[in-house]
Amino acid sequence: MKKLIPLIITLAISLTSAAYATQADDTAVAVTGQAPGASAFIKKVKLRVSDPAALRSIQFTIAPKDRSVTRPVSATYLPTYLNNRGFFNSTTNVFTLPVWGLYAGRAN
Repeated sequence: MKKLIPLIITLAISLTSAAYATQADDTAVAVTGQAPGASAFIKKVKLRVSDPAALRSIQFTIAPKDRSVTRPVSATYLPTYLNNRGFFNSTTNVFTLPVWGLYAGRAN
């Protein structure tokens, strides 16, 4: 069975000025799967978002491997960028997040 990539995904969700709840409070995000990318260094992570209109950005960070002197790799995507490139399915509310900078043959 394939393992999900252990990585940090940060989702920035716009806040409304409601007195008791925010749009962010009502928005759920779930990792629904992954698929291989063009190389061993890329994966496509599937994220289902209950309210895509509330999503402002998606960010991932890949930590360096043990004893590495490198810094973490990070990228931030806007929903419009992903949508314009075919990485959003409006029927299922699933974004496909291209995650790159992975180490081949390692749990990242």
